[in-house]
Amino acid sequence: MENKLFDTNDPTLNDMYLDLNFHVYEPNAKISLSDHLNIHVIQLPFFKKDTPIINDKQRWLYFFKEGQNLEADKLPNSLNTEEIKKAMKTLAFFSEDEKARLLYSERLEAEREALTVQRTIEKTQAELTKSQEALLQSKSEIAQKNDLITSMGGRLQQKDTQIQQRDRQIQYLLEQVKKSGIAIDNC
Repeated sequence: MENKLFDTNDPTLNDMYLDLNFHVYEPNAKISLSDHLNIHVIQLPFFKKDTPIINDKQRWLYFFKEGQNLEADKLPNSLNTEEIKKAMKTLAFFSEDEKARLLYSERLEAEREALTVQRTIEKTQAELTKSQEALLQSKSEIAQKNDLITSMGGRLQQKDTQIQQRDRQIQYLLEQVKKSGIAIDNC
């Protein structure tokens, strides 16, 4: 297979192997992990300089292969787009100045780190909000249970008072019975 993939002398292979599109696929279960996950391997040796440029893919392939030989102010009509002009400026900028390339690379890294920090902050804020909502819910439940306990405590106190009154009434009746001379077994 390697001979076919890298044999640029066979013109029939040019279109077939220029852009290899690999999919994540499980052959035993015959399922694809995702229709949106592909790995493209572009083999620039298969792209010929004289290929007519009729779409964006061919435009970028030409730029990747021949960009270093192009002049930004003398682009062919097929390459004269805002994206290619911007890419040409970036290529020229990096080609001329190693220090500028390093600064650009560091700036990109700083932007990526800032984005990561921002996403972490947003995730943490979302988790904090969720925790605060759960805390408020728990406090509300505790307040309801405290109200129930207070209410039950009041009812228990009323029952206790009623029992004490009955005990006094029974004691009074027992004393009255004893004074009348009636014998009562100890209860």
